[in-house]
Amino acid sequence: MPVQKIRNLGQVGMVTDVASYDLPMMAFEDARNVRFVDGKIQRAPVHRTIGNLGNSDPTQTYSPNDAIALGKDTMDSAYGGPGGSNQMGGMPTATKVIGEFPFTNGTLTTGLSVGATVTLTTPRKITITCWNTPSSTNSYFRINGTDYAGNALTSVIKQLPQETGDVVATDEYFKTVTSIEFGDATMGSGSWNFGNCHIGTGDHVEADYQPQHVVNMTEFDSNTTMLIFDNIGRVLRFNNDSVTNVSIPNYNYQPLNGTWTTVKQAGVLYANNSNGTPMFIKKGQTNFQDLTNWVGATTKCKALRGYKDFLLALNVNKAGVEYPTMIKWSDVTPYNTVPATWDETDQTRSSGENILSDTQTEIIDGLTLRDDFIIYCDKSIYKMQFVGSPFIFSFMKIYDDEGIINANCVVEVAGVHFVFGNSDIYMFDGTARKSISAGRVRNKVYERLNKNLISKCFVSHDVTNKQVYFCYNTTNDEVKYPNADSCNEAVVYNYVSDTWSFCDIANAVSGTMSILQKGKTYDDTVTGALSYEDFSGSYMSTEGQRNDALVFLHRPSTDDNITQYKMTALDFIQDGLVAYSIDTEMETTPFVSKANIDMDELTDLEGRKMIRKITPQSFVKNTENGSIYFQFGSHEYPSNSPVYDPSQTFDSSTAYKLDTRMNGRYLSFKLETDKKVDFEISGFDLDVVPQGRR
Repeated sequence: MPVQKIRNLGQVGMVTDVASYDLPMMAFEDARNVRFVDGKIQRAPVHRTIGNLGNSDPTQTYSPNDAIALGKDTMDSAYGGPGGSNQMGGMPTATKVIGEFPFTNGTLTTGLSVGATVTLTTPRKITITCWNTPSSTNSYFRINGTDYAGNALTSVIKQLPQETGDVVATDEYFKTVTSIEFGDATMGSGSWNFGNCHIGTGDHVEADYQPQHVVNMTEFDSNTTMLIFDNIGRVLRFNNDSVTNVSIPNYNYQPLNGTWTTVKQAGVLYANNSNGTPMFIKKGQTNFQDLTNWVGATTKCKALRGYKDFLLALNVNKAGVEYPTMIKWSDVTPYNTVPATWDETDQTRSSGENILSDTQTEIIDGLTLRDDFIIYCDKSIYKMQFVGSPFIFSFMKIYDDEGIINANCVVEVAGVHFVFGNSDIYMFDGTARKSISAGRVRNKVYERLNKNLISKCFVSHDVTNKQVYFCYNTTNDEVKYPNADSCNEAVVYNYVSDTWSFCDIANAVSGTMSILQKGKTYDDTVTGALSYEDFSGSYMSTEGQRNDALVFLHRPSTDDNITQYKMTALDFIQDGLVAYSIDTEMETTPFVSKANIDMDELTDLEGRKMIRKITPQSFVKNTENGSIYFQFGSHEYPSNSPVYDPSQTFDSSTAYKLDTRMNGRYLSFKLETDKKVDFEISGFDLDVVPQGRR
């Protein structure tokens, strides 16, 4: 029997929604951390660490009960006291001003007099720390003062510390503190007891440090610059390994628990959290500012986007009243300025608003597409077009059976949107929608997708490698990071080769294309900061070079051995251009597996076949770092799992074939490596012979 010549092995890519025995040889039902490009199977890009961000804000020091102390118990031996118990209790609620018993003037580090108001440099949470015998279990407190804008602020009632060394913090951030109330759980007339505690403030407690979104800002700076937005509205600027705080000065830090959207428009970068209010920064400015001329502090929007010379607020909440299908737009905005007004009643301006009255689902996000703006609702799609005065914009429904799964789940590529929908992944050209996942990977994606964490989904475009990452969380045990609370898997579409693949991603929350203009150098290999094995490309090839890469922002996941917040860039091992070390916490195993090869073009399905030899068309780059491994298997029935022979090492620099005697009705093979090597395989010659029936 002639040798079977298999070429363009990576032509089809992954197809998981069709039975494996119905697939051609060039389609794979199982693969991970590889990509299918130009008819080849290649190792997917690896993660290189460009920034370790720690588990606390690197721009500040955490200290729960010093900084500006409101009161320190005089019985604490750490402050010269005898170390005994100092208790205060009662039946009705007691309100104590600053410095009042058990806190005296001598223990106030600010030198304030009794009854004074403590003013903090920046808004902070107030903490109570128990240093000795815990307080009564029925004892509670709340803090009175003002927020960053001078508005009266009272914290929610919280239980006093219950264990020595415990720290209890308010949820709210105070600019000033005037008094502390002690009482029972309702601040009523029940008994309570307070003792052996310090009341004070340090910087923001570490639990508030939750980076959630990253955006490239290189066009505002000549160096590698990214902005990182966290859960309390803090903004950190990452620039060539250094981190600085560029938040709004005296910002009213509060837990937001919303979704960030950003837009770069006319020389200004805008950012919005769905539970906050918009902010902006211009080139040359050192800090963000509240968006000037915004509708008001009580008006919020789910997403902020740009279209032509307008800013758009999508899904608006006015003073607690929700308008989930409203689009509100600003006045025309010249370059390097912010909108002068959002007032829809001003007839001399172009600002306005519109409610999509013929849809029953809320607006989730939107994005410019050529000359139009596309509005994506939960279950519908609208087109918004500029028509000029007096209406400014027109609105037209395009579809009412599909929308978008979450904000930040659409990207534009060459005049087409790629959209992560609620039940399909599709392309939209402004007129027609075309599924790119149906009959290929759609069923697998939506069966695995964790419906409880849809709010974590996002989409990122890897411009360099012509791929779109559709990221989501799954509880499936195939993933490397099963305990992640954000995205731990991406289904990746290569839009040049029209192929799909699946990749592990380590608890990612956001992604952005960035220009990495500085990396490690030769000196770093000498000091041990970078190994020759980890280095990408040649030293000369990376010197002074602009390297565009997709950057992911990751959250810690202790049970998955992801120890801290960090940013990584996707890059190849030997052929890459990002001169940073491979992240050791994010090393993954690439593999492809093909089962149920029936070879029915050689003999009928009842007949058995035996593989005698395989001659791969494969190439491993830098075989000094390792090789790839093949396994061959077989089984008798389509529903059975293959039984594999031990793996065989294939070194393309010293060998050209692999011998085997695997036989059965259905044949299988696997290809994988655990080494730091790039590889590709485009086909093989398969020496297979019929073995008769039994």
